[in-house]
Amino acid sequence: MEILRVQFSAYKEKTNQFSHCFILIQEVKFSIPTIYQISLDQGYSICSEVSIDLLIEDLCEKENGEFWQKYLVAVKDGFSFTEFSDMGTISMNSFRVPRFGEEDFEY
Repeated sequence: MEILRVQFSAYKEKTNQFSHCFILIQEVKFSIPTIYQISLDQGYSICSEVSIDLLIEDLCEKENGEFWQKYLVAVKDGFSFTEFSDMGTISMNSFRVPRFGEEDFEY
């Protein structure tokens, strides 16, 4: 069974925090709408590009620990969701940094 790792940044309005999120999902169950729905079900709105990798089971097993446990959950249940919250005190993230263009510096 092929497992994909989907990575993205997301915002959780309830806690006013950004997080780096990972979804491990069976390839046969993968679709972009499914990823967005899983993220929303977990309370996160995706706010970055989505990166997708095919995982190699033997290498995942060597990692062991929590990553391997999440891999096994994805095999058994179809997917697993993991997030690492931004621990900043003001919840700043690159998505909240003001953007400037050339027109902002023209006289």
